Amino acid sequence: MIAIIIAGIAIALIIFEPWHWNVQGKTIDVNGNAELEKQADIATVYLGYQNLNNNAQEAEKENANTIAKIKSAIMAKGVSENKIETDSYYLNQEYEWTQNGQVFKGYRAYHRLKINLENFDNVGSVITAAVSSGANFVDSIQYSLSDEELNALKAQALQEASKNAREKADSIAQGLGLKIKGIKSVQDTSYDYRPWLYDVAYKAESIGGSGGTIKTPASVEIGKVKVTASVHVIFDIA
Repeated sequence: MIAIIIAGIAIALIIFEPWHWNVQGKTIDVNGNAELEKQADIATVYLGYQNLNNNAQEAEKENANTIAKIKSAIMAKGVSENKIETDSYYLNQEYEWTQNGQVFKGYRAYHRLKINLENFDNVGSVITAAVSSGANFVDSIQYSLSDEELNALKAQALQEASKNAREKADSIAQGLGLKIKGIKSVQDTSYDYRPWLYDVAYKAESIGGSGGTIKTPASVEIGKVKVTASVHVIFDIA
């Protein structure tokens, strides 16, 4: 295993895998791999409001009013409206099973928001403002990369994976007293992107009520986002 540090920003983890030498076709088949890590530049907060009411219209109305208050409180913290969007919403009948059979409990309205933040220092205050305005659940905070940063890191991972493949082929060829003559084919075999997820684990003690405990995001060290890439290269040898 070889670790490569790039400008103190990304780390490439090189993993050696089996290779294949085709004597008749005079080729060497190798897999090149790389894993890069980089500090996230976007925090996405998932929170919202859910409520239960015997009347469907009243459940929907209460939920809509509370969500509107939550959005206003979040925007008051300097978050643009286009950074707040609905992640999921439903209005369903809810039942409870008892010894006497199925009992209707009411209509549950559920609305989860997705808030994208570029200023990590604002995460804690946004969550606090949302909860103070009625949010009764906070699911998680996802730290990820913007499209521009992600595309750049993916390209870098492919470059490192390709270098890893060439280094393997060179080592194998030298050990066998052969030389790499050229490249017969290259294939991008896999790509994986793993954002860093922080479980806030907050839920109000009662629907629409207050209580519960929020783990303070400000006290958590932000993890790094990981990108992995693999390539399969067939080298001509002589």
